[in-house]
Amino acid sequence: TLSLHVALPIFGLTQLESSVFATIHHHYVNVSPVSGPDGLTTIFTFTIPGTPVSNQESVYVNGVLRYSGAGNDYTAAYLPNQLAVTFTFAPAGSSRIVASGTY
Repeated sequence: TLSLHVALPIFGLTQLESSVFATIHHHYVNVSPVSGPDGLTTIFTFTIPGTPVSNQESVYVNGVLRYSGAGNDYTAAYLPNQLAVTFTFAPAGSSRIVASGTY
């Protein structure tokens, strides 16, 4: 988090101090899961350098973007240094799974 303090004179009598906070996010791109697909597994974990930002990930199976949320292709859990994805289907053993997002 960055903090920037600005003092502004108001009519030459007093000062108003304002704080601006910005959160800096980093990106992870095309990260493969710790264990590859086998046609039976539906839960995959991705190791990333920080805690992923909720609902900011993109998950692809064989280049096709999958949709997150209940009733869609997968649900996600956001843990320190880990994104855990539970698919509603088991990707074939030959599938390529990657995730990108922010942390």
